[in-house]
Amino acid sequence: MSRYVALYGHGPAFGEVKARLERLLFRGGGWFEIWCGRRLALWFRSSSPDEAAYSVREDSGGALVGRCYGAPAAIRHADDRAKGWGGFVSFDECAIPGDVIVMRDPGGAVPCWRAEIEAGTIFFSHIEDVRAALPARLPVDPGRMRDYALYPTLARRGSGLSGIDQLLPAERQRLNRSGSRCDFFWTPWSYATDASIRDRATGAAALRHAVTTVIHALGRDERSVLASVGGLDSSIVACVLA
Repeated sequence: MSRYVALYGHGPAFGEVKARLERLLFRGGGWFEIWCGRRLALWFRSSSPDEAAYSVREDSGGALVGRCYGAPAAIRHADDRAKGWGGFVSFDECAIPGDVIVMRDPGGAVPCWRAEIEAGTIFFSHIEDVRAALPARLPVDPGRMRDYALYPTLARRGSGLSGIDQLLPAERQRLNRSGSRCDFFWTPWSYATDASIRDRATGAAALRHAVTTVIHALGRDERSVLASVGGLDSSIVACVLA
């Protein structure tokens, strides 16, 4: 999996922390900056030489780690990304100076951990990449460890370490000088109420279209879509790829 680190902040300390974080990342090799706005910088490291799972907006107003399909070709606002699907975390600056929107796709394929530091907020995919930039002592969160032991498949915001949590799938965070707020830009209830399909033929056609669209899109970009065939799901994927 590719790795990323993003730093949001404001004030004189932002530049100092950005430079220190760059030195930390570049020491490990393979990292490079893919986007830097007024209040946010984003670094990326690919897991293989031929992988480039990131994109930058045409107007240089934001960037995305992962892949997003179905969104408008020209992204002008973070809301444009909410119209697409895939596996991504996006970072966009708003028309309001200093405002940044961070979004994680509903599937949650790309991790988005976060922590508060002296200059603002740091977002990352792997804690080991930024451990030296975080507080020296990160106490274990016993409540989160208990929840994980009892319900290991239940997604929670906490990480098990106090001070580190995650942006949940389909969640959007707006950050500015006044603080931050989060909401969900996608919910299954949007498709289970007024937008529900009652006709069987229409539903089957819509499902067939969705499945073939997803498989064909992934087949263009992913090096490995299908590892083995034997069950119903993999057989459907194999038939569509054929």
